[in-house]
Amino acid sequence: MMRKLFILMSSVLLVSCSSSRFGAVNRLCKGNISKTSQTGICVYDLDRKKVVYEYNADHRMRPASCMKVLTAIASLQYLGSEYIYTPHVDNKGWGWCWDDVETNTVPWEASQQYTVGSAIVPMLKNSDNMMAESIFHQLSSPYSRAGSAGRINIMLNAAGVDTMHCKIADGSGLSLYNYVTPRALVKALIYAHNNDEIYKKLYAALPVAGVDGTLRKRMKGTPAAKNVHAKTGTVTGVVSLAGYYRASNGHNMCFSIINQGIHTSGVGRNFQDSICVLLCK
Repeated sequence: MMRKLFILMSSVLLVSCSSSRFGAVNRLCKGNISKTSQTGICVYDLDRKKVVYEYNADHRMRPASCMKVLTAIASLQYLGSEYIYTPHVDNKGWGWCWDDVETNTVPWEASQQYTVGSAIVPMLKNSDNMMAESIFHQLSSPYSRAGSAGRINIMLNAAGVDTMHCKIADGSGLSLYNYVTPRALVKALIYAHNNDEIYKKLYAALPVAGVDGTLRKRMKGTPAAKNVHAKTGTVTGVVSLAGYYRASNGHNMCFSIINQGIHTSGVGRNFQDSICVLLCK
């Protein structure tokens, strides 16, 4: 009897803490940032198999470099981590903003051969745009009529995404014409998590908060440090973040956050860091 009472009280406490946490997230979403920009968030409990928080989760938004998450999952799905290729990009992507090209990338030699498994590390950790486009190019194989964007759409369909609400224009996220929803990113992360071979490679290649990649300087000294494994994204007016973390109750979680129409990228990053800290408490 006492054991059942303890379990019941523990469950009530966990629900109360969760409600308080997501209440704080909701207040941030409806705060100053919402007055001049758009915010979309989706948080999913991988153990309970349910969405635990959403805010404008079905709004079509530009993913910026979180597009690379979709490129990575599709390449691991259709090419496999051991697929060998020589990076080659014919020209810039459709609708690219060249002033948004990130410069903190790992250099690579166009004549060098890579496996998909090794290529996604600089693509995700350091947001290497050319590496993303070279992998995107490989998805358009002579054995498929779908083309690169089509194969990503096929993966999204398999993940349960209605691709009528998405537009895939490139593999890096630099194009002005990429559009996805926060929920679509989360469904892709769930799909990856449910496929062990994809998940192991994807998770290992994602930046870790306060440790490495494009998250190395973010969330240090907080509950999110060394916990959040996520891809960052930044183009003019858009900041995004999508990946995984472990909640304080031990549950495995995935999430996506997109801020669109923001004046400076720092505002979006600070907002997202605050959200991640709340989620990890």
